[in-house]
Amino acid sequence: VNSTSFAQVPAAQFEILRAAFVCDFTRMVTFMWNPGASAGSFSSFGVGDHHNISHSSQRSKLSAVDKWYSEKTLPFVQSLIATAEPAGGKLIDNTLVWYVSEVSEGATHSQVDMPFVLFGGDNVGLKSRGRIADVTGRTSTDIWLSIAPVFGMPQATSFEVPHTGKIPGLIT
Repeated sequence: VNSTSFAQVPAAQFEILRAAFVCDFTRMVTFMWNPGASAGSFSSFGVGDHHNISHSSQRSKLSAVDKWYSEKTLPFVQSLIATAEPAGGKLIDNTLVWYVSEVSEGATHSQVDMPFVLFGGDNVGLKSRGRIADVTGRTSTDIWLSIAPVFGMPQATSFEVPHTGKIPGLIT
């Protein structure tokens, strides 16, 4: 798979997701660009195999791939901001997008101290948007526990995997 043809299918999938939200067919989806062990190629950055680069110390190449994914995801988030919600407001008002990798460090497959971004509107409970939260020592499960109330699970306390608990102040 190369980055040029690879971007076309997700762009169409993002449009399908946006349309599903507009029609209220669903309010919850997951989307994965690629599984971690994929051999996606980004020849314009000198990356012949994304998985192998994630295990190396070639951080500049991995950062270029991460930037590419971010830039290709941005139009979807912008479409949620721009699209009217049939009941009023914008789609982003009732949407929470968790943008995250499946690991924080490819070489070790660590899931601790995983960087992430949450995009969301007025009705999803994001506290103090536009800030950086300190998630030192936290796992992705802690984030799931924190955002569970947005998905109708306010009493979630465990997903039966390692965690330290909800991240205070992430969601109101």
